[in-house]
Amino acid sequence: MKTESYRGQSLDYLVVSSDSHVPGTATPLIILLHGFGSHRGDLAGLAPLLGENGYTYVAPNAPLKLRLPGGRTGFGWTPPGGSAAEEFAWKAEEMLGVFVDEVFSKFEVLDGNAAMIGFSQGGGMTYRYGLPRPEMFRGLVALSSVLPDLETLEARIPPIGKSSSGGDGTNSKRSQSVFISHGVRDELVSVDSARQARTFLERLGFIPDYREDAFGHEISSALLEELRVWLGRVLPPGNPGES
Repeated sequence: MKTESYRGQSLDYLVVSSDSHVPGTATPLIILLHGFGSHRGDLAGLAPLLGENGYTYVAPNAPLKLRLPGGRTGFGWTPPGGSAAEEFAWKAEEMLGVFVDEVFSKFEVLDGNAAMIGFSQGGGMTYRYGLPRPEMFRGLVALSSVLPDLETLEARIPPIGKSSSGGDGTNSKRSQSVFISHGVRDELVSVDSARQARTFLERLGFIPDYREDAFGHEISSALLEELRVWLGRVLPPGNPGES
């Protein structure tokens, strides 16, 4: 696979695609959002394990630049905790929106031919940005994720049969698929976060694919295999058709 670096309008990002990909050929887009203190290369490195052919992967740096121990630099979607975190989250979501519009245009992505995968803080941002936009993202994945304020989020999720633009739909059920995974040994983000998310989504008519496993704040090889199969079913590779 080949990796290219871009300086975006709002967020810098990496693009990972198959060596055989023909530029200008529409393929499903998968957006990868890293966790607190990490960087765009973290989840981008998972692309070969999720499917080498038939997808284009994009992985942005989160907007908050962090100084880490040892002189390292990391990035976050919000500061850790407090009222400042929620205030910054709105700014981060706005910047993510500029990025999404940019890559949808750049890669000529049709609505519904994309998925968003987030880990930890990135999973929280996946909930925040992806759930209110079911017409854009056929699938959402939240791994070991921080849960956003559910009351605020619920008010932004379109009712069944509606799009975020307010148009009438024809479906009587949720068309957006959601995959949730969390480790029961996670000491950074409690597994209760995932359980609350599952209950919340089921109440709103979603049927999330839910996993709990005996690991910590990490992404296991077994989980990646499950996710690869799930992606192939929800967002088949190399299929630019409508959902």
